[in-house]
Amino acid sequence: MMRTRFSRCTAAGTPTCFAMLALALVQALAGCGGGAAEDKAVESRASVTTAIAASGSLASAVTAYATISAAVGHMRTIAMPHEGVVASVAVHDGDRVQSGQALMNISIAPAAATQYAQASSALTLAERDVARVERLLAEKLATNDQLAAARKALADARQQAAGLEQTGANRLSDTLRAPFAGVVTGLSAVPGDRPAVGSVVAVVSSPEDAVVKMGLEPADAAKLAPGARVRLQPSESGAAEIVGTLTSVGAAVDLTTRLVKAVANLPTAASGRVTLGTILVARVDLPARSGLVVPRAALLEDAGGTYLYTVEKNAAHRQAVEVGAQTDEQTLIVKGLSAGTRVIISNNAGLSDGTAVEESKP
Repeated sequence: MMRTRFSRCTAAGTPTCFAMLALALVQALAGCGGGAAEDKAVESRASVTTAIAASGSLASAVTAYATISAAVGHMRTIAMPHEGVVASVAVHDGDRVQSGQALMNISIAPAAATQYAQASSALTLAERDVARVERLLAEKLATNDQLAAARKALADARQQAAGLEQTGANRLSDTLRAPFAGVVTGLSAVPGDRPAVGSVVAVVSSPEDAVVKMGLEPADAAKLAPGARVRLQPSESGAAEIVGTLTSVGAAVDLTTRLVKAVANLPTAASGRVTLGTILVARVDLPARSGLVVPRAALLEDAGGTYLYTVEKNAAHRQAVEVGAQTDEQTLIVKGLSAGTRVIISNNAGLSDGTAVEESKP
């Protein structure tokens, strides 16, 4: 049509025809411009994926490093029984030992031998004195009080000698042995040492009743109570998860680590296949809380706090929220969101409040 008019106007050459031609050209250009603007508006919408906030409950977990250790009641310290010198050591730290197995040999010190010799001499004299007083009493030359005193001195001498014999002071050498089958978890003496009497020279621990010791952040410890499930993951690739139970949570912060000490037990079956001193990753389950559950991918955080984007009338809207619990995949919202609200879970990092969006369900 425009071409026909142009041909006629060209032939006629009148002002009216030129005006008609200009009007037709403006209308054509206006039509093309409107289509481009509409296409540009469609392209400016951000493509996002949404999910529905649904009512539910969620239990998160506290993560901490843990160490397998022998229970306090299944550890025995071996102390230096008397003055002497460590002549030889038969085990290494970490060795498994049987009940009665030799740990080290102690050569008695001359002073200890002298002390036992004196105690033996005192015992002999006390025995003779009792016999003498008994004879005198029979001849009415001694009193019952004198006999009682002699017998008391004899009892003391016997006790002194027996105590020294128990420490091995009556022998030239003494062997320290394992009190039960277990693992040497502490060895603090080497041949030639002269440990003080009563000082610890070895520790033997039983792995059969092992426990898990861990350090918790004070804020996390305040949320836990005995009875919580503890999931332990060994460092070995492919190793099965071990499940125990929290038995105690400390009430004070350790001055060195600034953590709160906690202890968990291990199933009997697991105790036999763990090594004392092994470091594990422990996850202690917190009590479940109720609220609105959304995918964790919806959650964002900046200087203004924790937030997410909801969708209403094809536009993204920033919404501040309060988180009650989290897992690797889900987040529990306890404040700031209504059930049934559509939340954005993909391409949300680059959005701003009011951005036009094109949504799809996951």
